[in-house]
Amino acid sequence: MEAMHPAIPGDTVIRGVIPFAVVSLLAVLFSFFYTRYYLRRRESETFSTTVIILSMSMALLTSLLLPLDIFFVSSMKNTDGSYKSWAKDEKTRDHIENTIAIAYYGKENYVNKNIVAYGLVIAFAFIILPFTYFYYEEDDEDATVSSRMCGASKYTFGFLLVAIALLLIGAFIPQSSPPANATRFDERLKFLFDEFATNGIERGLSFTIGCLTVLGMLLMAYGMTSLPFDLMIGSPSLNANSFDYETEVINEQTRLLQAKMQNNTGKSYQERRRLDELEQARRTVDRRRSQMEANQNSWFAKIACIWRPFQILAGILLLLLSLLLFSTLLITSIDRILHSLGWKTGYALPKPTITNPIDVTMTFFQEVYPLDYIFFLSILLYVFLSSVSGIRKIGIRFCCIKAYRIHPGRTTTQAMLFMCFFLVLIVLSLNVVMYTIAPRYVTFGSQHYLGNSSYTSDNYNMTQILTTQKCTLEAANEACVETRTVILLFRFCYRIFVFGIIYYWTNWVFLAIFMVTFLAAFVRCRKPSVTSTYIDEDSDYDSDEELLRNS
Repeated sequence: MEAMHPAIPGDTVIRGVIPFAVVSLLAVLFSFFYTRYYLRRRESETFSTTVIILSMSMALLTSLLLPLDIFFVSSMKNTDGSYKSWAKDEKTRDHIENTIAIAYYGKENYVNKNIVAYGLVIAFAFIILPFTYFYYEEDDEDATVSSRMCGASKYTFGFLLVAIALLLIGAFIPQSSPPANATRFDERLKFLFDEFATNGIERGLSFTIGCLTVLGMLLMAYGMTSLPFDLMIGSPSLNANSFDYETEVINEQTRLLQAKMQNNTGKSYQERRRLDELEQARRTVDRRRSQMEANQNSWFAKIACIWRPFQILAGILLLLLSLLLFSTLLITSIDRILHSLGWKTGYALPKPTITNPIDVTMTFFQEVYPLDYIFFLSILLYVFLSSVSGIRKIGIRFCCIKAYRIHPGRTTTQAMLFMCFFLVLIVLSLNVVMYTIAPRYVTFGSQHYLGNSSYTSDNYNMTQILTTQKCTLEAANEACVETRTVILLFRFCYRIFVFGIIYYWTNWVFLAIFMVTFLAAFVRCRKPSVTSTYIDEDSDYDSDEELLRNS
């Protein structure tokens, strides 16, 4: 990122860049330790592990650009709606926003920019992660580096063809333009489209990003319910009596199955597989009984007892946050269907009509710096981390069949690469979800403007009074400054209005998935099935390749 313009006060630069640098460093450290914690150590290799860490770090850093973008547009104005002295010059404001654009696009000239952040996202999704996956799959005792690279390149070429197809479709797809002078909102869109015109390559990249974003939005809902309930429920409390009960249940099921198999002339595949599962469950119960007896008086067990109340409290707070996000998405979706400009504009909402709880909270926190940024960043990270938790819980599945498990210290390299691919999709959808949750704040931050003039008069003079208003898309073009994140969304939501329609109805699918998973988590039994629990945790049965063969 380029150095800031000399006219910008040093404290503004420090308050924006230093927290971003610190959080970015924490994101890289989190990616490193998270990968090392989950990856199966005996199968990891330097190349694949490095790609996993880089892809996870890239996903987190891309999501962190949004709070930085909001901070700098908010810092340009005073609370009374006037521009600060250093931001009165339009060139200075453009320089700041172009600096943010460099992080997204890599070039200060916004018209002919080469995408960096989102270009890397697409590169990881279609080239780097697939190549690394197939390169690892080609590993063999007799395989050389060149043969592995040739084999991986051959399969990666298929993903590259998909990316090229999406880029070509986006480059030549017809794009709509706002009406010449229908409303002030239309005029603002026209101003944005004229100022930030795009070429065919950039339209293709925007279209590709839009396609991946839709997939990412559908992956986020499950984790927002599973993570809070997992914290509240915790692991089942096990003792010697519970292990005796589990062993008795397994022995009884084994006896009944063996009796059934003796009466049949042939053993079916399902019966043999079920018998193997019960044997694996018995071994797991014995192993966990030994672990419990060894750890009963350990420091870890004592710390776990102390931590448990805080774990329950954290689960309750995160559940309340999930419900707040759900209600906000619901309110915004209803507001857009009732008061938007219609489907031909992608359900664009010039000015929110129904009160948005997140926007109200952000407005309240704006009074004390940096509470609004801390709260917004907390929501951003919670959505991201809950999505990671959801992927970890359900594993990697194809057509509802579990292909890879994700367990600490036992996750295969292939599973981690797939999880990173899903994280790439999720980080693309974060900006859309955050814009839906807090549209005004994501667009303008804490900006206000002077508008809605009123007049008072006495017998001789007329006095004009300017009132301070929150920035909306109905404000004059020069009155407020939009974040570059929202301008990117405008590109493929309103220029290609089909994406605006798809994003809107994907919000309803998101809400439906949230409700289903919330109800399922609420009514699920505290004690799950014996074999499903212990088989899934059995270290003797952790081969994902065997899992695929048996599915």
